Amino acid sequence: IGEEIRLIPYMADGSVADATFVNAIASQFQGSSEKWESLAKIAYDRGKQYGWEKPTGELVELVGRTLHERSSNIPRLAKHFAYYSDRAALKKLVDFELPPFPEIVTFFKKTDFTEAVSLKEFYEEENALAIANGNSPDAEEIAKLKVSQDTVNILNMELLKGPMTVLDYGCRVGALISLLARQFPECTFYGVDIADAAIKEAKKKNKDSTNTHFAQGDILNGNNPFPDKKFDVVLCQETLEHVIDPSALVTELEKLLNNNGRIVLTMPTGPLESVSHWQRETAWEHIQHFEYADVDDLWGHKPGLKKLFSGYDQNAPGGEPIGGQTITWLKNGTVKENGTIDWERKLKVQAPRETLSICMIVASDASSIVRTLRTIEDIADEIIIGVDEKNTAPDLVELRDRWDLEGKEHVQMFWLKNPPLEKGFDKARNETVKVATCDWILWIDSDEEFVYPKKLLKYLRPNCYEAYALAHNHLSSEPAGVLKIDYPCRLFRNGLGFKFFGMVHEHPSREADDVPKHVMMLGENIGIQHTGYINEEVRQERFHRNWPLMIRDREKYPMRSLGEFLMLRDLLHVIKFELQKSGGKLDENMHNMAVEALTIFDKFIEKKEIRFIIESL
Repeated sequence: IGEEIRLIPYMADGSVADATFVNAIASQFQGSSEKWESLAKIAYDRGKQYGWEKPTGELVELVGRTLHERSSNIPRLAKHFAYYSDRAALKKLVDFELPPFPEIVTFFKKTDFTEAVSLKEFYEEENALAIANGNSPDAEEIAKLKVSQDTVNILNMELLKGPMTVLDYGCRVGALISLLARQFPECTFYGVDIADAAIKEAKKKNKDSTNTHFAQGDILNGNNPFPDKKFDVVLCQETLEHVIDPSALVTELEKLLNNNGRIVLTMPTGPLESVSHWQRETAWEHIQHFEYADVDDLWGHKPGLKKLFSGYDQNAPGGEPIGGQTITWLKNGTVKENGTIDWERKLKVQAPRETLSICMIVASDASSIVRTLRTIEDIADEIIIGVDEKNTAPDLVELRDRWDLEGKEHVQMFWLKNPPLEKGFDKARNETVKVATCDWILWIDSDEEFVYPKKLLKYLRPNCYEAYALAHNHLSSEPAGVLKIDYPCRLFRNGLGFKFFGMVHEHPSREADDVPKHVMMLGENIGIQHTGYINEEVRQERFHRNWPLMIRDREKYPMRSLGEFLMLRDLLHVIKFELQKSGGKLDENMHNMAVEALTIFDKFIEKKEIRFIIESL
């Protein structure tokens, strides 16, 4: 307490003099309650620093700062909003130069609903096509949907207790009304949709019903087909995400309610449209994605607001939950104005998935690259192809056409300055890595195919890993089966100093005799199928092509341990091939190569390189 400093010496044996220390403290306060009270006050004030308020405040600040950092990458954020079909949010980024990622390009090619007429025309065409193809749902199909079940439960529990009038706005072909009209025969149901084709089909499906009415209309633009009606319940199911101004539409729908009437809104949550597009190549229709915070911004102040989330059986391939949310509240007196989405908040608190560059080096006469590209097209944000020019090579425009790449803006092609068979495969690959702009880099060849690519998406996240090891399956028809499975680091983070080393059998690392430090081996059967060694003739041809590079590699990277092992392996291959040629007769050259292989093996034993010892054996 500032009066003096006393030093208490250690005991003779080096231990702390506990009793002396405690007595020295106690002697300061004997007969003086003021000192005790003063110290207690200091301790109490100091203790305030260690309450919940300070650490929780710091935690909230850390979470906010982390989310802001992840959302500050504009290309990644733009891809995220496109993936979630949030055109309204994506438009907030139009002042930035956006990359030609497939989701973004595809999303901006959607119909730009700047006028109501274009929206109506789009859905007239969509509904007519769906009806013609037999894809318009009926009551039985609708009943299976979780969001429909939630709506029915809400109506059962709280609303439809007697004869009431119900409006379903955006009713499409009237499937939900068909379902409700059977369950609540004492109620009267009205269906309105923007598309004439949908209303015609709704009337056809409900021609025998006595408590349903349908009409084409666009309430947001002043076309109310039931102008004299007020409703006890207004439903708007899976419609707001399709509307240019959803807030204005909800205001108009509330005006149609009787006092103490209830509005029930449902909308999808998660990247539902992206998943549907992948599965069925359906049209992209959504304009806005409503996050939970968006709902609070818009309608959190409404009287008696209730929210319900329904998860679907499966998440999206990237691990994101998908489902639907149901929102309901009462009209209590006059219609309260809707809030507005806090765009500053929304643009700062996203957690977008990280982006992926695919890097390839291929010969200009490669014939199987189209098959390779088809296995990665759904996960690649950019594809970089370094082309090894042949004597008879066509120009790059012709190659793009031959390889089915015309119009794919995210694919970049260029002639390699370092032909791999002359300068080494590492130099060639590093040319492609150098121009990659995404968060992760996956390298793959034109004689390979990616297996279960969409399962990879959930691993493209901020985490402790700097690389992923994938199963690399070498397929063969002679002998039939899988020759070998190894687990190279085929996917690594960009910007951490990784580049390729090895004139042949190259691998990414920071230094020649180094490996990535934090690596996760991926399961779930994610991997790469390699058909480059399909039979013995092809294997020997590839080996003899690579053997001169292997010799040069040992000269260039003498300290590269992986190179030593590969040299041992290839020496044994050479001996095997020479024995086949000579009919089993040994010569001095084979003997010398065997001695060299054994010398490398002894070095592995001396250095206790267990992995290489096992592989060598």
